[in-house]
Amino acid sequence: MLRFVSRTVRCHEDAEELVQDTFVRALRSLSQFDEGRASMRTWLTRIAYNEVMRYHETRKNEPTLVPLNEQQNNTPETSDDDRQRDMLEQAIRRLPKDDRMLVSMRYADGLSIRDIAFITGMKEQSLPVRMQRIREKLKLEIRKIRD
Repeated sequence: MLRFVSRTVRCHEDAEELVQDTFVRALRSLSQFDEGRASMRTWLTRIAYNEVMRYHETRKNEPTLVPLNEQQNNTPETSDDDRQRDMLEQAIRRLPKDDRMLVSMRYADGLSIRDIAFITGMKEQSLPVRMQRIREKLKLEIRKIRD
């Protein structure tokens, strides 16, 4: 949960507080958990997603994805890999906040389309099309960055 929240909240203390708030809300709402609709992990991620969105709304900030190289171990990589990652991160930062969150959930967290639909409240049938449009936007942004 902390990794999911930390991806959009730069301040570590705020991220920890949001995770704590997530678990407090989950405990208060445990009677509403329905195993038939989602796994416990997905249900908790939905609560965390709502906490993160509320956090950014109250601060009038848009979520900022933490760069991938800050999330991963420092491993020696070629400069081409670094440049490609930097271009991708720049392109992701140019996306609207909702698109950035979807990219984060799908590719950084590895969540299924079904789980993302549950977490965000979006229709499962529309998400693959939305993800394809986001990938097209990313391609365009990367081309702009290269030029």
